[in-house]
Amino acid sequence: LWDGAREHGLRKGVTQCLTLPNHAQGFLSVSGTSHCQGPFAEDELEMRLRTLTELSLLTLLRLEDEMVMPPEMKFSRRELEILKWTAEGKTSAEVAMILSISENTVNFHQKNMQRKFNAPNKTQIACYAVATGLI
Repeated sequence: LWDGAREHGLRKGVTQCLTLPNHAQGFLSVSGTSHCQGPFAEDELEMRLRTLTELSLLTLLRLEDEMVMPPEMKFSRRELEILKWTAEGKTSAEVAMILSISENTVNFHQKNMQRKFNAPNKTQIACYAVATGLI
């Protein structure tokens, strides 16, 4: 890798890795032909790169870009509605009434979410979703 970079005139580079709240991982690399020339110290440049990486990846996350959305973490709008009400402590029957759907439909979506989260129950799904910022 380094030999290939040098062959193309790249002499200096930094890569910043980051794990997002949904556990997806991403990185941003910046490289150049010489050491940094300018008003910023190397430590400050690393801090700025970390901020840029975080903002870039969080923007992709907000847009639900496939690069940062693990497939098993994608939810339909209906699943997210059910998840939100479940996290509020509503029973399946209450969620069904709120959303004007059948209790069987609520249970169907909750089972799908359990499978996606690999969770034993709906309480664990709701806790995880809140902890990771999904809802």
